[in-house]
Order: sequence, then structure tokens, then C-alpha cells
Amino acid sequence: MRQHERTSLPIMQRPVSMSNINSRSAQATGRSLKESQIALILTSASISGNENLNSWYEKKGDLSKIELNSEAEDYQKGPLSFFDEEAKQRFIPYVIEPSAGIDRSCLAFLVDAYDEDEVNGEKRGLLRFHPAIAPVKAAIFPLVKKDGMPEIARKLYDDLKRNFSCFYDEKSAVGRRYRRQDEAGTPYCITIDGQSKEDDTVTVRERDSMKQERINISQVKQYLREKLDL
Repeated sequence: MRQHERTSLPIMQRPVSMSNINSRSAQATGRSLKESQIALILTSASISGNENLNSWYEKKGDLSKIELNSEAEDYQKGPLSFFDEEAKQRFIPYVIEPSAGIDRSCLAFLVDAYDEDEVNGEKRGLLRFHPAIAPVKAAIFPLVKKDGMPEIARKLYDDLKRNFSCFYDEKSAVGRRYRRQDEAGTPYCITIDGQSKEDDTVTVRERDSMKQERINISQVKQYLREKLDL
């Protein structure tokens, strides 16, 4: 790692085992070691107030070019610095804490999937989840709540939910139901309409392209397996 450009204390030149770091520095301030590390990062960034925020932005987020708080004696000589007995020099460690967890993964997926586009002059918000990680794989709608459509839709829903995570919705206009599923990231919506009673076909609508196609109701399960790569 390179020397910090704006402090007299050298930055760590070689890896140091965590076992070599004395935890007394953390105890001195009543903090846990992890809390001290967080405080170190915040202090080294020196991002407090508009002036420092602007400086951070102008340096394109490079923390090594941010001037340290000269008044931070705790930073320069106190528990946030470390003396290397072998090298006989004091440095300020940069903490890299690689970790993985379900919360960070979910946040990354949400940030990556969120998108907005315009449909008929209106903004559409949606989550472009890959079908493999979409919480709901398919939504089943009756076009209206009469003429036997809800019964056909319920039967299809009961059949599909044994193999896929599905959602049944019969509230509001079908366009609004599409939008709700777009926002939830559901890749496919299946609508039962008047024609379904005549020829046993349903409309399948794809989330991203909004393209629709009609398939036989008996082929829906295989259709989803192929599209979802299951």
C-alpha cells in the first residue's frame, strides 16, 4: 500500500496478523475492536461537514487523498494507531473486512434489479430479478371475477403452487395487477380470460418485455419449467 499523502504517520507497508494487534487500544476507549475499526475508517475518511464531503467528492472517493483532521490527537497518537515492534514504526492500519451474509446479498440483488422505464407515457418501476432468484415465479389472474374465470384461475394456481412459488390476485384492473407484480419482480403473469373457457388457452405475459403469448393451459407448467430453467 502507498504512503498516505497528508499525514506524518506511515500507512501499513506489509500485512499484519490480527493476532499481533494489541486490543488494549480498543479497551482504552471502552469500545470493542470492531467498533474501533469502524471509528478508524470514519476518522481516516474525515468526512464531517460540507467542506470535507466536497473534498471527498472532488477526489473521486479516494480516501487516501483526504486531509486528516489535524486536531484528532486520538487518531495520531491514541488507540487508533499501532506500533509495529519489528519495523519500529507507528502506522495507522487500513481495515479490510471481507464478509458475506444474506442481508448484504439481498441488498445487492435489489440494487442491481431495480429499474424504471416508461410505458404509454407513465413511469413503470420494476425489479428485473433473474427468474432463478425471483421470490415469486408466476402470478395467476382471472381477467374478471365472474363467468367462471376465478374458478379456472384457482385450479391453475393450486396446480402450479406445488412446483413453483406462485401468487393469486383478482383485485383491481388487470393492468394494475401487472404493475404490482412488476414491482415485486415476478417474471411471468398468467391471465385467464373469456377465451380460456372456449379453447383452454391462457395469456402469459413476460415482465421485462411485457410481451404476451397464448398457450394451452395444460402446457403452462412445462412452459414455466423451461423459462425458469428448472
